[in-house]
Amino acid sequence: MERFASFMERVRDLGIDRVAPVLAGVAPVRSAKAARYMRDHVPGLEVPEEIVRRMEQAGAERACREAEGIRICVEVIDRVREIPGVAGVHLMPIHWEEAVEAISEGARLRPAHAAGTAAVAAALRGAGGDGGALHDHREHSA
Repeated sequence: MERFASFMERVRDLGIDRVAPVLAGVAPVRSAKAARYMRDHVPGLEVPEEIVRRMEQAGAERACREAEGIRICVEVIDRVREIPGVAGVHLMPIHWEEAVEAISEGARLRPAHAAGTAAVAAALRGAGGDGGALHDHREHSA
């Protein structure tokens, strides 16, 4: 989280957060094995040892591991909310879409406003992008 907070400090210093919404990508983990894999093999992804340890301590039962992964994800979202300049979160439930509802409820997420999405798409079109990708998925604001 410290690395992302430092990144956001630079974003604020440059004023980027005032012209474009910045989303924090958050991926829930289902197991200690998945946490270790993401930590060791996914460039740019930060998985603290504390998260790996918590997932190990969740035990062998799938329901217990998944509940702990959802709890951790909600805690991460709560911490992200404290970072100035973050407009929201992008949930990335890799092969675990069923977790989105529980995470959204636990973190009190609400869908991003369509007007805000349309404004960003228009800004992208004005900058030479088509903005079409914004219509193909949903983000949540924190």
